[in-house]
Amino acid sequence: METSLKKTTGYLALSIAGILIASFFMFGSADHSDHDMSHEEISGDEDHTEIVIIDQGSQSDQNHSDHENHSEHDGTADQNDQAESESGETIPITPVQQQLIGMQFDTVKTRSLQKKIRTIGRLTHSEPNLSEIVTRISGYIEKTYVNETGIHVHKGQELMTVYSPELVSNQQDYLTAIEGNNQRLAERARERLLLLNMPQSEIERMEAKGEPLLEVALVSPVSGHIMIQNAIDGLKFEPGTMLYRINNHSKLWLLADIYENDLPFIQLGQKAEFEIEGRPGEMFEGTVDFVPPMVNSETRTIPVRIKVPNPEFKLKMNQYGGVSFRENLGEILSVHREAVLMTGKRAVVFKEIEEGRFEPVEVHLGRIADDYYEVLHGLKNGDRVVMNGRFWLDAESRLQGTGAAPMMEHQH
Repeated sequence: METSLKKTTGYLALSIAGILIASFFMFGSADHSDHDMSHEEISGDEDHTEIVIIDQGSQSDQNHSDHENHSEHDGTADQNDQAESESGETIPITPVQQQLIGMQFDTVKTRSLQKKIRTIGRLTHSEPNLSEIVTRISGYIEKTYVNETGIHVHKGQELMTVYSPELVSNQQDYLTAIEGNNQRLAERARERLLLLNMPQSEIERMEAKGEPLLEVALVSPVSGHIMIQNAIDGLKFEPGTMLYRINNHSKLWLLADIYENDLPFIQLGQKAEFEIEGRPGEMFEGTVDFVPPMVNSETRTIPVRIKVPNPEFKLKMNQYGGVSFRENLGEILSVHREAVLMTGKRAVVFKEIEEGRFEPVEVHLGRIADDYYEVLHGLKNGDRVVMNGRFWLDAESRLQGTGAAPMMEHQH
């Protein structure tokens, strides 16, 4: 019975509480202009019910004050951040972040640079060293002594013997002038024999013999290798017949393909080094003697010509090898190429303005040598720029919107 009474009392307390709460929501808003909003805290147990009404005026004022202070604090912070972003355009990177991304630096300074150009070259014959033996008379080849291509001949070496009625007739005129003591006529006859390619040694032999030579030996006027030979025993030849072509390989031409952007570093008389695969470790030297006036439209290169001495005939025609040029540029202000972020027509570096803070700087660059760019504008001696980590800074500048992003339009 007592338990039932307690339950009834509890239900009654809950009912009264519900009525009071409903009345608060129904009439509290109508009296909002005259009374402060209240909060009802209801607590009850098995023996009694307690209703506590707390005045919310002071709490509401406190909350409003806290809200204003918080808004004022946030507004100040936003203004500071905005001012820093708009005025500084800097990117803060902590030492820990620098270590994590492996950031490395380079110092802009004046360096003694040397431009190195490496390319491929091909050996070919030197055109001034080409010689052809061409007949100036008609006649017949009696005997050939050199009848193979590729063999080497020396200057003055006998190549063949020929019979020429025209040559015999001119020899007779010369001897007749000598016998008649007509010095002027004899000199003219002798000059005519020389113009007909009769060797000096054969003229002296004829003078010693005192009669015309029916078979005259023709000798090589130069030393070199036989490249073409058309001489055959018994061959009848006419004036203008080419019997031999001889190439002197003691000097060769080396044609090195140079890209047009490297042409400013190539000068006449400049030294070049050449190494062929067949002789690794052995370097040959040559001198630039001609730069053609036209660029190959397909490869965008120019075949620069280099004279290469070849006294021991170690080098062979049509051999390929590596060619290198060196040009001293002097003392120039420079920055490492790894510090430069190329963005199409612009070049950007990230300069450290103070410890842990960086800013993007557009620079104007000149020549490149030894992995360094010549600095024309944008940096000064002693500036510290980022090498490894510049792409990370580029991404960070985009996220922060520091103003570097418009410059960071990479080309792919």
